[in-house]
Amino acid sequence: MKKNHRTYLLLLLVLVVWGILGFRIVKTVSPSTKGTVPLVHAEKFVPTPIKKRDSFALNANYRDPFLGTFPKTEKPKKVRVTVAQKEILPDKNISYTGFITENGSRKKIFFLTVDGMQQIFSENDVLQGVELLSGDGKKVQVHYNGKTKKIPLSQ
Repeated sequence: MKKNHRTYLLLLLVLVVWGILGFRIVKTVSPSTKGTVPLVHAEKFVPTPIKKRDSFALNANYRDPFLGTFPKTEKPKKVRVTVAQKEILPDKNISYTGFITENGSRKKIFFLTVDGMQQIFSENDVLQGVELLSGDGKKVQVHYNGKTKKIPLSQ
């Protein structure tokens, strides 16, 4: 009978363990609402200040163990400066057609054709951006667009 006693005792122990587990599962699935504990208000939350970390930099200026060379230093980049190009103004079509002198004076009057229109100039006159600097019977010297040109007499 000793053998049956052990079997009954072990069977009772298994039923007690399964009973406890079943009770806990049932209690977890359907909790009772009677025993609720009121919430306790805690103190106001104050976060701790964050300390700034010390920064550091690695200096990797050492010889490469495989190649046996030192790293190349970075050269500062050159900034290209773009030069604003001056506006190229078109050349004026100027031709020298002749001159006359007044009687009794040394004043000369020159006839120049500027862009198809005949103009009358005397020395140091400026018309349409063209200045007559000097001239004689064979050629005149004019200044326009920052350039000085000698123009021969056209026939």
